[in-house]
Amino acid sequence: MENIVINKKEYTPVEELGENLLLVNRDGVKYVVRWLGVKTGAFSDFKYAMKKMKTSRVSSPTIYALDKKTGYALIQYIDGPTMYDELRDHDFEDEIYQQLFEINWLARKAMMQLDFNPQNFRIMDGKIYYIPFTFDFYKKSNDFVEKDLRLWFYTKEFENLLTENGQLLDHKRLLPDFNLNKKIVLTVVKYYR
Repeated sequence: MENIVINKKEYTPVEELGENLLLVNRDGVKYVVRWLGVKTGAFSDFKYAMKKMKTSRVSSPTIYALDKKTGYALIQYIDGPTMYDELRDHDFEDEIYQQLFEINWLARKAMMQLDFNPQNFRIMDGKIYYIPFTFDFYKKSNDFVEKDLRLWFYTKEFENLLTENGQLLDHKRLLPDFNLNKKIVLTVVKYYR
């Protein structure tokens, strides 16, 4: 792969992270480069989403540079596991749910509907970051507590996600429905605003 130039600085590709996403390196520091295209609406959409994320205070990676000429965005690399990987390995502590509900509250207050799939969040130095710079406009019918919260506990819904990704299941971690529902309700009561 050729080096990528963003605002006249060269970045060396390390690996592909997904569609239009590339891990790059410059002077020993890792970054993510997202290609948005030239002369497309994706660049302005990304810029709007970036501004909305920043003003909402939802924790998301920092944008270091936008190069309209090349269509690249240079983004902070969150060097940590996804919340999906974390939940696959162990149950969450209270601090995780506290941050998660705070992110939900900030997004709802900004009228943003985030995709709360645990694969869309990474943790670094104990802080959760929402990775995709995408959202819909908030609809109460799609509220996080009603729609996605069960994916943040080791539930049948989370096991379905594991199965879709070809991961092994740990049925010993699956609590009986009554105990699991009680745990979820107590978490909601403790952190939902």
